[in-house]
Amino acid sequence: MSVPLCFRRSRPISLSWAIGVPLVLQLLGTFGLVGYWAWTFRQNAVTTLAAQLMGATSLAVEERLEGASLTPAVLEGLPVSPSGAVFVLDPKGSAIATPKTPRPLLESATRFIQQLGGVSAIEQSQHYRYQSYFLQVRPYQDPWGAQGVIVAIAPRSDFEQSLPTPTPLFLGLGIGALLTLAMARWLVSPWRRLGRPSPTQSLDDPNDARPPIPVGSASRIEELPESPLLETKLRTSEAEIRRFFEGMTDLVLFVNAATRNITVAPTHPERLYEQETEILNQTIEQFYLEEGSEQFWSQVKLAVDTQQVIDFEYSLSVPIAPDSPESQTYWFAASLSPTSAHTVAWVARDISARKSAIAALQESEARFRSLVDNIPGIVYRCTFEKGQMMEYLSETVETITGYTAQELIGNRIQSWVALIHPDDLDSVLQTIQSAIAALAPFVLEYRIQHRDGSLHWLYEKGQATAARGSRVQLEGAIFDISDRKQAEEGLRASQQRLSFLVEQTPLAIVEWNTQWDVVAWNQAAQKIFGYEKSEILGRQGIELIVPQPERDRVKQVLQELSLQQGGRHNVNTNMTQDGQIIICEWYNTALIDEHQQTIGYASMAVDITQRRQAELALQHSEQFLRSIYEGVETAIFIVEVLEGGEFRLGAVNPAYERRSGSLSSQLCGKTLFEVLPTAIATATLQHCQTCVATAAQLTYEECFRSDTDAPETWWLTTLNPIRSLAQDRIDRLIGTSIDISDRKQAEQVLQQRAATETMLLTIARAFLDEDFDRAVATALATLGEFTNSDRAYLMSYDRQRDATLTTHEWQGTGLDLAIAPHPPIPNGLSSTWYKQELLGGHLVQIPCISDLPVEASAWKTEMLAHSIQSVMNVPITYQNQVVGLLGLDTVRHPKIWSDDDIHLLKLVGEIIAIGIARHKAEEAQKYAVAEAFAANRAKSEFLANMSHELRTPLTAILGLSEVLRDEVFGPLTAKQHQKLATIEQSGQHLLELINDILDLAKIESGKLELQLVPTNIEGLCEASLAFVRQQAHQKQIALSAKIPPRLGKITVDERRVRQVLINLLSNAVKFTPEQGEVWIEVLPDEENEVLHFSIVDTGIGIASEDISRLFQPFVQLDSSLAKSYPGTGLGLALVRQVVELHRGSVRLESQVGEGSRFTVSLPWHKSVETVTTLPQPLEERA
Repeated sequence: MSVPLCFRRSRPISLSWAIGVPLVLQLLGTFGLVGYWAWTFRQNAVTTLAAQLMGATSLAVEERLEGASLTPAVLEGLPVSPSGAVFVLDPKGSAIATPKTPRPLLESATRFIQQLGGVSAIEQSQHYRYQSYFLQVRPYQDPWGAQGVIVAIAPRSDFEQSLPTPTPLFLGLGIGALLTLAMARWLVSPWRRLGRPSPTQSLDDPNDARPPIPVGSASRIEELPESPLLETKLRTSEAEIRRFFEGMTDLVLFVNAATRNITVAPTHPERLYEQETEILNQTIEQFYLEEGSEQFWSQVKLAVDTQQVIDFEYSLSVPIAPDSPESQTYWFAASLSPTSAHTVAWVARDISARKSAIAALQESEARFRSLVDNIPGIVYRCTFEKGQMMEYLSETVETITGYTAQELIGNRIQSWVALIHPDDLDSVLQTIQSAIAALAPFVLEYRIQHRDGSLHWLYEKGQATAARGSRVQLEGAIFDISDRKQAEEGLRASQQRLSFLVEQTPLAIVEWNTQWDVVAWNQAAQKIFGYEKSEILGRQGIELIVPQPERDRVKQVLQELSLQQGGRHNVNTNMTQDGQIIICEWYNTALIDEHQQTIGYASMAVDITQRRQAELALQHSEQFLRSIYEGVETAIFIVEVLEGGEFRLGAVNPAYERRSGSLSSQLCGKTLFEVLPTAIATATLQHCQTCVATAAQLTYEECFRSDTDAPETWWLTTLNPIRSLAQDRIDRLIGTSIDISDRKQAEQVLQQRAATETMLLTIARAFLDEDFDRAVATALATLGEFTNSDRAYLMSYDRQRDATLTTHEWQGTGLDLAIAPHPPIPNGLSSTWYKQELLGGHLVQIPCISDLPVEASAWKTEMLAHSIQSVMNVPITYQNQVVGLLGLDTVRHPKIWSDDDIHLLKLVGEIIAIGIARHKAEEAQKYAVAEAFAANRAKSEFLANMSHELRTPLTAILGLSEVLRDEVFGPLTAKQHQKLATIEQSGQHLLELINDILDLAKIESGKLELQLVPTNIEGLCEASLAFVRQQAHQKQIALSAKIPPRLGKITVDERRVRQVLINLLSNAVKFTPEQGEVWIEVLPDEENEVLHFSIVDTGIGIASEDISRLFQPFVQLDSSLAKSYPGTGLGLALVRQVVELHRGSVRLESQVGEGSRFTVSLPWHKSVETVTTLPQPLEERA
């Protein structure tokens, strides 16, 4: 591009000026133009950067506002600029949402929009430069129809700081210009002298018709030596500037607002015009072909008037080819920057691709919104920085969760994560974190809790993507798969049940392919045939489980199955792995696909070997049962139960025919009353009704007689109910009858025998437990009733008088027979006969008295006199002698007693004979005891009298010896004292003996009376110990007492019990060696109300075989002891007698060499009067 410049001067100029001045001016112009273009491009870059960032910001705001409530939180975090802000204005120009926007920014933006004509004048997205700010405005309409405008404003300095300042460029251009000027002056200095005016023509001549010399013609002055170098540098500079402009992608041109002309041609005009088109100095109307020229002129005028950068977008329609009616629309984003008071730099960028992308995006968004609104799932976008926060949710979320999108978007409290079931939350978060770390897609299935509390299964498929900065976004779709989960669960359960049934069924299930290779084999098949799955899968099963002789037949069956001509059910002989032959029943079917092609076969088999064997066994059993049914002697019959409650015979076996005397054809189909006698039919009907009502087996006995002349037979009948499954009721009774006549007779015999044994046992026990007369009366009554006799009696035989005498008699109820005892048997023939029969031990049974022989006429007369019609007598013998007779008779009617009665009568006679002998022995014993008692009493009385007679002179002797020992009659010598001591000791011993004899005599004679008084137990023991303390002290024997506290008192004869304790203590001290131990021990037994006094010593002890003789009077166990331990032998006998008088007992425990323990046990009731103080234990040692 060249600018025509002409210089006309009034005087001639030198050659140096002619060449140098234009050169310098050209260089300066180039430098200025380059600087201007550099500044212009930097301003355009700032403007473009601001437009792009703020356009992206307003677009992001619009995306955030889609489907969301307009809140300040939506406008936070947007990438505007460090000092910029975004806010939304309503149609009136008031801010309705602003995230803490600085007031100067808000006021400047509001003022500028008012200059544009208000919010309603903004119809499309526009970028403006106002004062020191950039603004981006975008119209907005929310989902509810409310309109407004999204405004993004930022200071220009924010964007200038983000671009590098081209200071080195400007400095380089300035230095280059100065160097160029210096070089030019140096080059033209030799030719300054040449700068004289031409002699022929002056340059200032106005009449010179020659055209001015253009600056560019200086390059054609070839005669100057420096011109080639200068021309080269100019061309190089011009080429660099041209490459700079040609390298620009934007359209750049300069417009003179005053003339509307284009003063600097635009770059890349070929986008709009052909290359030959002249653009320079054209007007805007000419350049844009009148298309929107007024709009462009208004924008140029606005930029000049306001001296502000004006941004706007416009479109041009350009023909596709020259002279082509078709055209293509190009969109440009223009920035008008004032360069002077009338000049505007016009920088336009082709945004057709972006417009197409925006249009495509809008179309895509429309399609996406339509798709989102119509899919059954949720489409979402969320961030996952400090937990999950939803940025976008489609409206379907309310249907799936019960929560609206507005309730979940931007809500960290009621977030989507809060809806996830706690059991699934950890796995969901772990999967999402893994996807975020790898920026990878993910798939989830989890449960959420619906607003109504129900659980829903969800399927989520999403993608983690990197957003601006370090943010990560999750985008995806969520679908409610609860129905699918339920279906899957049902399918899974069904498959599990099917698998369980296949594996657990006892049927072998085998699947074959079309070549009859095994492809499925369950556990039952393995169990039946013995082959594991691994052993048979993929192999020809026919060769393995079918024996060779059966294979041809089986293959024929399979051929029929493949042709669908049969083979679905058959029974085959098969073979197990171990070679065992089995019989299986097979059920086969072909497997058909959707194209009706056979793809395989399925078979079920069951091992019926045992069933076949059972069937054969059943056939044999049926034959066997049939033979039993027809040949058994047990009567078998079937009774049909009719719905009306009636019964009829359905079938009978031959044994029943023999029992009833009728044929089966005569019995079957008839009711019970038609075939049985009325009484038997009635009883049988009751039994049948009971069996049906209880539905249980019924057994009973019945007596049956087929004919009046036939004997009675007893039958044991059992009825078993049979329930019909079809009718659900008992429709038949199966009965069996067994002839038990023999058993009945045996039972009667056994019952008779048992009754007889019971009766004999009763009679025998009576003779043991009762006196003789009462026992005889019991025997006669029992015998008479058992034999159905009218009278039973017992007669004794007096051998001396040769006569019988009735001693006991029993008469039946309603009889009053005054039968006198039999008189002595008279002399004569009659007495001879009866005497011979009786004394000969023969049974006399007269069924009829009138049948007595002539020799018994006297006895006959006597029997008839008392109306006796039958009589039976059994002689009673003892030691082979007749001692009496036992008789039975009747007066109401004649009677023949059975053999059992006769045998019973004999047994009772033997018992009575024994009883008579025992009675006589008891009488003799009683007499002997009475005689002995009288003699013993006489002895005791004698001893008592003798004791008194002996004690009187013995008392005088002891008294005289005591007087002599006290030397009342003078002093005595030592020998005399010794003799007196012997006399006193012997007398004292004799006195003790007499006292013991006297006490024993009193006890035996019953004259000793006890004086029972409450006695203190502790005092009783102390008094007894005090009596033997001197004796124990002399032998250095330790004497002690063990008495529990608070025993109270015992009611005894204190003197006698103290005598018992002293006697036992004296014996213990006497038979205990020196330095031994003797103690008395008291043990209460409150449960049995007994008090035990134990005297224990460590003496010589007593042998176990001598203990039984120890308590007998005048007995000493060893004669040698009498010398070492003298005594009377009456002490322990007296102890026993006194204790037994107190209703107590005494016992001894002893071992030889270790000591003895005598325990006296006396009745004791714990006294209410107890000792109030605890007595000190008595333990003294000699």
